[in-house]
Amino acid sequence: MRRFVSTSGLRAAETARRVKEGQDGAAPKSKVYTRTGDQGTTSLFNGSRRPKDDHVFAVLGSIDEANARVGLAREHVENPQRKTELEAIQHTLFDAGAAVATPLDSSSKQKQSIVSFRTEKIQQLEKWIDEMDQDLPKLNQFILPGGGVASAHVHMARTAVRHAERIMYPLVRESQLNGEVAIYFNRYERLDKRDTSMAYVSTR
Repeated sequence: MRRFVSTSGLRAAETARRVKEGQDGAAPKSKVYTRTGDQGTTSLFNGSRRPKDDHVFAVLGSIDEANARVGLAREHVENPQRKTELEAIQHTLFDAGAAVATPLDSSSKQKQSIVSFRTEKIQQLEKWIDEMDQDLPKLNQFILPGGGVASAHVHMARTAVRHAERIMYPLVRESQLNGEVAIYFNRYERLDKRDTSMAYVSTR
């Protein structure tokens, strides 16, 4: 049996070959590794390099972990609105990481303007918290972590956010980080009124 290959497929294969070889003015695909961090330092958004055990990278790692846990929770939450809100929170955590990677005391105004953290993000989170709280009975005690797979994952995300908030305050005190970033994490991890979203997920 003869095999037929479309001409478009052949053209795509030829284009891929030429790109790989750097022909037709196309730049070869860059490697995903750079080796620039092999000596134990890495760069920030402002272009400066610091040791990988610098506290700023500990904060960035904690934000990364928190974002991953929020993403895992989002995959288990069934309510479409909650999914949308958690995804928005993930985008904001990326913004928070960008702010951390641009220390205020050593970055240009131009760099700072790119990663400025807006107060509106905090206000949006408070709005969601208030909306959830209206649908819940009065909470007289703390919520026991668990309550189903979705709720348990949201609890795990909350603890990761709490950890990130705790370790970022030295950067705020040293004027390296805008305090608005820490306030956002405080709103998320406390959810203003005793873990409101965990209770919400547990009862939905």
